[in-house]
Amino acid sequence: MRERLGRVRASGGLALQAGLAAGISWLVADGLLHIPQPIFAPISAVIALAASVGQRLRRTVELIVGVAVGVLIGDALIYLVGTGAWQLGLIVVLSIVAAVLLGGGPAVMVQSAATAVLIGTLSPAVQNLEFPRFVAALIGGAVSLAVTAVLLPLHPLRLINRAAAPALCLLADQL
Repeated sequence: MRERLGRVRASGGLALQAGLAAGISWLVADGLLHIPQPIFAPISAVIALAASVGQRLRRTVELIVGVAVGVLIGDALIYLVGTGAWQLGLIVVLSIVAAVLLGGGPAVMVQSAATAVLIGTLSPAVQNLEFPRFVAALIGGAVSLAVTAVLLPLHPLRLINRAAAPALCLLADQL
């Protein structure tokens, strides 16, 4: 239990960042820009924050690009060819190809494909959200960058010390 509480304490900063980024991105997309159902704003914000621990700026931008590409390709293809199993497969293939053409690595490809799956499976329920979803994804990414850089930046040495502490304590005990 003590180990789990230590893990909760160590990830508390990230949890606060993710919660703040999700709330602010929803507020901007819904309250300021009046995007209907701006679900991709908080999704983009949380994904970018949660998966970018370590190489914050670069990985955050890559994941934002992945979400935006998945939304854009998914919405464009649904508009052109409709929905269904083969359309979903095509959306995923083209999202990955677009991510690779943009220079994305495995994380960008997977994020683009996963977002495209969300678009391809949820899209029939909501019409006329093609461009607003893309904008919402970009808003979420921008907010996650602002939260990590300005509002709640995590001290990098503190993160390293927390990660290394168990190994260093074990080494000290053994010596």
